[in-house]
Parts: sequence; C-alpha cells; structure tokens
Amino acid sequence: MSAYNPKSVAIVIPVHNEEENISLLVHRVMEAVNKINHYSFFLCFVDDGSTDQTIFEIEKQINLNFPVGYIKLTRNYGHQFALEAGIANANTDIIITMDGDLQHPPEEIANMLQAFEHGADIVQMKRINIEKSFKSLLSIYFYTFFKWISKTNLTPNAADFRLISRQIATEIVQKKDKEKLFRVLIPSIGLRLVTLSYIQDKRKFGSPSYSFTTSYELAIKTIFRFSTFPAHLLTISGLVFLIVGFIFSSMMKIIGLTFLPFLPFVFIIIGCVLIVGGIICWYLYFILQQISLNQPFTIEKIVFPLKQSS
Repeated sequence: MSAYNPKSVAIVIPVHNEEENISLLVHRVMEAVNKINHYSFFLCFVDDGSTDQTIFEIEKQINLNFPVGYIKLTRNYGHQFALEAGIANANTDIIITMDGDLQHPPEEIANMLQAFEHGADIVQMKRINIEKSFKSLLSIYFYTFFKWISKTNLTPNAADFRLISRQIATEIVQKKDKEKLFRVLIPSIGLRLVTLSYIQDKRKFGSPSYSFTTSYELAIKTIFRFSTFPAHLLTISGLVFLIVGFIFSSMMKIIGLTFLPFLPFVFIIIGCVLIVGGIICWYLYFILQQISLNQPFTIEKIVFPLKQSS
C-alpha cells in the first residue's frame, strides 16, 4: 500500500444524548489513528435526535480543526437507522462503525485495518469480557437459539463495532429493507468475514440507550425477518393438534365421556388461536413496513469536512 495513495476511512459513530463523551471520544480516536500510516480518517457522528448539547459539542470539535463531521437526523429513529444514515453518506473506501459511549476502544482500529489489509471485507469485533447479568444471559441464549433456527451464523457477543469495505457498504445501501439489522444483514452478504476479540470498556458518562425493551424488539425483528422458524413451528403445531384432536375424538366416542373433559381442550384451542394470531400479526407488520413508501429516516443537516477521501 503506497504512502502516496492513502485509503480513506470514515469512523461512523451514532450518538444520542452523549454530550459528555464527545470531546474525550474524539481525542482518543485521534490519538489512536494518528499512529496509523497510509490512511486518511474522518469522524462521522450521526446525531439520532439528541435533546442535550451533543451537536454543540461536535461543532466545538469541528472548530478545533479536527477531521470531524456530522449528520443530524430530525428525531430519534434508533441506532440501526443512525448507522444506515452514516454508512449511506460516508463516501470513503473503508467504514468503521462504533458506539459513542467509549465502550468500543479506538485502539483496536489498527488491528481492524491490519485484518482488512490481509483480505477481510468485514472485521467484526467480539466482546470477551461479558458481565454476568440476566440481560447478558438472555443474549447468550438468543444467539444460540438464532443459530439453530437460521442459516445466518451470527457472531455471539458481537456489537456494532466493525469494519466494512466499500463493496459491503454499497451492498447495504442497495438493499431495499426499510430497517437494516446490521448484525444479521452484514454476515449474510457472504464476503470474507474476520472476527477479532476486544475488551469492552466501561461507559464513562451518561446512560445506555439500549434498554431491555429495545433489545427485546431487536430480537423479535431479527427472528421474524431472517428466519422462517415461526411459520414452520405454526405448521407443525397445527398438524400435531389436528392429529391429537382426531385421536381424542375417536377415544371419546369409544369411552363415551361427557362434556367436562372437553374444557381443557377449549383453553388449548384458545391459546393456539392467540399464538397463531400473534405470529400472523408480526408477519403482516413487517410486510407493511417493507412496502411502505415512507423514508425510514429524515436527515435535517449534513456537515462534513471539505475533504473526506484521498
């Protein structure tokens, strides 16, 4: 790789109410990337509807002549939409995505670029210091379950801390999905993926935006969007109940039971109808989301450095 033809790298960082972390994050990233030769870097913050002074803090870094830019969304759309906005608008050879809470160590960027130089199109970072909590335990179970029901091999304990090549970014932008779930979508593209481990830092300031409810919704969307397991489960369950119903019906005629023994089966049928209705509603919801003509997010303002790429 020639020093006279550096590759351009955008570090896309979605932020939501992270005013206290911006300055420290910029300084840590710049300290890390200034040690790396043959690449030109710029930080692309995506403000996901912050209600604090996040934009003001980003503009302060721009005024200090750091290679920083930002995309401001009109409201809070969610982490995945903010990532998509950054990836779609960062016109660079390489894109690195990371969180704005300082839990993703910028010092790993050098290792990610080294893996890219050895042929990786995707460098997925994997946490190795998982805290012991109910939420982390559920996360482990989810990854195991999803690996069983889907053809997509998710990396356990992976976060949105990764490097992708321009080819991957182009593939993502061309996808017609209204909401792109990157932890599943990117591995499913099929180009060379390398996994690296990192030690997750503790959040410096503020509180996390990913609540238990947000994680639950993301898990539900992942299962229904990237797996036919619910539909297969519904079909198999229907066949089982049908066969059992015929068997019990035959036995009751032979034995001559009264009405009361049917009562438990009434509750079972009602439960099955509710489950079926729920599954159908989820699929209809995602179909309506996909055929909607509305834009998934609206950009209010883009401020980029004059020179993004070389």
